[in-house]
Amino acid sequence: MLAIVLWSLLFPSIGQADEYFTDVQRWRQQRLTALTAEEGFLSLAGLYWLSEGKNTFGAAEDNDLIFPDGTPSHMGYFLLEDGRVRVHITAPGVTRLDTAGVEQPVEILDFPNIQNADPPALHFRSLRFYPIERDGRYGVRLKDTQSPTRLHFPGISSFDVDPTWRIEGRFEPFAEPRSIDVPSIIGTVSQTPWPGNVVFSADGKQHRLAVFGEASDRQFFVVFADRSNGQETYGGGRFLVIDHHPDGRATIDFNKAYSPPCAFTPYATCPLPPAQNRLDLYVRAGEQYSGDH
Repeated sequence: MLAIVLWSLLFPSIGQADEYFTDVQRWRQQRLTALTAEEGFLSLAGLYWLSEGKNTFGAAEDNDLIFPDGTPSHMGYFLLEDGRVRVHITAPGVTRLDTAGVEQPVEILDFPNIQNADPPALHFRSLRFYPIERDGRYGVRLKDTQSPTRLHFPGISSFDVDPTWRIEGRFEPFAEPRSIDVPSIIGTVSQTPWPGNVVFSADGKQHRLAVFGEASDRQFFVVFADRSNGQETYGGGRFLVIDHHPDGRATIDFNKAYSPPCAFTPYATCPLPPAQNRLDLYVRAGEQYSGDH
């Protein structure tokens, strides 16, 4: 009965309730489409950390980075020098898309500014690989468009849509921007912009979440933990995007809380919830986790 009353308060008309339910279902389908895309997170097939200097790679066991069976025994090497990465390819068949979308063979290639964004991938058959930087650590990320994890993904379980978990809160900005220490599953800590907190009420208590981004952003990204982690949801917390309105309101829709890539693959480098975002709350909304991916 209480749920029906709350639903009627949040959505006075049946049409509004149906529209909200449809919106959440559409969001879930878009989320699944992105996750299972050819080069989505389910295609991750390897993560290799680079040492300073020369790092050979290929299928042979005498390489520094051992690639999957079916790749050439020795494909070349990545050279890491003072934060700069270059690849030297010695095996045929490795290509990269040019600006026109045409595959071009690669022999030597520099990767500048990977601290700012991951670069376009090198291609070898169904494999995609490229160097990455994560809080001062350099590595090579490998994807496989034919990954069994991607091709046989069973889908995502979620709690039933519950409008009571769509909560209106408020954004409380800091007078001066701050940064927050955000740990990661690979043991690094990232200094992340922290413009303020979102404050909301649930389960008879007031809660707050540290949000990432800039105070002027219309949406904030959040990594949070709650008491459902390790029970019905992923033990490493979940992600959430919070809508920030011009009048300072913040819409926290836990029905759209989602599991990080690390819930589905051991080759991701996910952030973990900072201490400020460990909620004393059991959030029965959003994506669940079965532990069998």
